[in-house]
Amino acid sequence: EVDSIIQKLLKTYQKELRITKDVDSERVETFKEYISLLKSDLTLNNKKIKAINTSDKKLLDKVFLAFNSECQKLNAITYDDMIYLPAKFFEKDTSMISKANGLYSHIIIDEYQDINQVQQHFLRCLVGDNTTVMAVGDVDQTIYQWRGSTPYYMLEGFKKDFKNVSRYQLS
Repeated sequence: EVDSIIQKLLKTYQKELRITKDVDSERVETFKEYISLLKSDLTLNNKKIKAINTSDKKLLDKVFLAFNSECQKLNAITYDDMIYLPAKFFEKDTSMISKANGLYSHIIIDEYQDINQVQQHFLRCLVGDNTTVMAVGDVDQTIYQWRGSTPYYMLEGFKKDFKNVSRYQLS
């Protein structure tokens, strides 16, 4: 369904913007990856996206908004939306963070090396004063850069965002 929505939107907006590239499966996949990257960073400031040409950037802006609108109409969410939508909710209504961050006494994150900006933001919203957080990961195994993950949160961000951090090396 995602592919067909993106294909339809690409055809519509490429015509409007007078872009003549074929809307083939490779182009659909590229824009699907762009949408995933945009949903990995609440600031919409992803460096990989900045590298695309101006006409594709204009096209992406239109496709991104229309794609989200289409999914909302269909009451459908993507895998990326499972974190993106609640994170956007907390960003929009910060008063809800205080209600959410007392819900869990313990949070354990595995594969923490693959966390992205929106996931880290969501995690910060869930962690309260009495929440213990444990993250497990290996920075040498970061494999999800294509969807915005970065080892930064494991190397530096965790100790900046959470208090009383202890680090344990596992061999």
